This record gives sequence, C-alpha cells and structure tokens, in this order.
Amino acid sequence: MLVIHPTAIIGKDVRIGRNTSVGPYTFIEDGVEIGEDCFIDSCVRMYSGVKMGNRNQVLHGAVLGGAPQKLDFDPNIRSGVSIGHGNIFREQCTIHRSIYEGKDTTLGNDNYIMATGHIAHDCILKNGIVIVNGVLLAGHVTVGEKSFISGNVVVHQFCNIGDYVMIGGGSRIIQDCLHYALVVGAEAGKVLSINAVGLRRAGFSPEDRKAIKKAFRTIFWSHLPLSEIKVLLHENPNEHVQKLPDFIDKSIRGICSGRRRRPMARDLSPGSYDTGDHPLTDVAGAEQGLV
Repeated sequence: MLVIHPTAIIGKDVRIGRNTSVGPYTFIEDGVEIGEDCFIDSCVRMYSGVKMGNRNQVLHGAVLGGAPQKLDFDPNIRSGVSIGHGNIFREQCTIHRSIYEGKDTTLGNDNYIMATGHIAHDCILKNGIVIVNGVLLAGHVTVGEKSFISGNVVVHQFCNIGDYVMIGGGSRIIQDCLHYALVVGAEAGKVLSINAVGLRRAGFSPEDRKAIKKAFRTIFWSHLPLSEIKVLLHENPNEHVQKLPDFIDKSIRGICSGRRRRPMARDLSPGSYDTGDHPLTDVAGAEQGLV
C-alpha cells in the first residue's frame, strides 16, 4: 500500500510505486519516478529528473538531484539522477544531477551511501559500493564494483576507482585506483597492496588472489618499463589479471603509485642498503614505489 504523509509535498506527474512510503515534510518535485517498496523518510528533497528503482531507502534530510556546483551551470539544462535497486542513502547525503542536457549522474544497485556523503555531477557508481560518512566525490568520478571508500576520503574530478578497491580513511585521491588495490594516503593515495580481505570476502579463490598479488608486484615494484609490464600482464592467463592492462591503458590521470618499500634484510647484500634516493619509474603518468 502506498503511504504518503499529509505534510509531504508531491509535485505533478510524480510516479510512485506500490508499497512505498513518503515521510513528513518531504518535497518531491515534478516528474520524479520512485519504484516499488521504497522508503522515503522525513525532510527529504528530491528534485525533478530523479528516477529510482525498487527497494531504495532515502533517510532524513537527504537531497537527491540538486543542481551541480558548477559556477557557469545553466539551471535550464534538463538532466537528472538515475538510481537502480536496493540502495540506501543515509542522513543528509547529497547527489547532484548531470551538467549535460539529457544526461544523468548514475548509481547502480545495492550501494550504501552513509551520512553526509557527497556525489557530484556525472559520477558513475556501479554496484555493491560502500561510501562511508563524509566522503566527497568530485564530478565525473567512476567507482567500480564492490569498492569501499572509507570516511572523509576526497576524490579528485575525473578519477576512476576500479573494482574491489579499498581506500583508507582520510585519503586524498588524485589519480586512478587500479582494480583490487588497497590505497591509503593523506597527501596522495598510494597503493599498499591488494585488497586481500575484500577479495576473500567477495569469493576470490586463493589462486586468484595470488595471481593478482604477483601482478601488483610487477606493476608497482619491479622497476620494469611500462611496455614490459603490459606484456607480462597480457601473458598471464588469469581472468582478473587480464583486466589490469586495459585499466592502465584507459587511465587519463595516471594510476596511484605504489608506496615505497624498504627491502627485507634477506634481500640485502653488503652495500645495497636502500637510502630511498632512487629515481621512481613512471607508469601511466604516475610514480612507482620501490622494491
């Protein structure tokens, strides 16, 4: 049964599916589409152009479909926000519509956007993503499948965060995050390793995790030229490793570099101590760490 609180304001031509409830003092503008079995809490604002599927929850004070924060944006542009199924939007999160006529900021299915998270215009979020409190995604950011972005992370515009990525709290992301990476860094995010816990929880086999870890050592800590790195990746038969060279080739901002590693004692020969003064190798425009 459809339940709309008497204090809610519902615009013209709004479509609301069965078994959806709309709480007090919520304002839904003309032309919004809401699917079945959704829960729209109190004091929510949904602007024209928002389209969402079934089983979504929008909690108190969330704002969906607001105008993008672009100084020269023309408010007459008709754009929107497209949302799939099973998403949760917690208190006071904000999602802005596209800056382009007829285009949408896009979210897939089963994403969890925690309180005060911000998703700017023209972002693309795929499925199963967790955005923790205070995360700021600038315009045109893409986030891949089942990635986890911890609290107070800021992501530069046009960055691409791959699949199954884990970004540590308070990190500053200014370049693309390779699939399966664990990234941390307050000044600029650095790859620490593979996201081993996330991959295990997602059902990646021990063999797959081992293959990805070996590929990361080649990419970030081998000192090899990029051309040789891509040859080695293409030669690896593992289906997950095969996704890595394509991601690197398509990167515009370059990929986050690997954090410098001090060599283990067993790897040191007399006089070979790493002073940290070695030049760093460039991969897709990004620094690499050291072995």
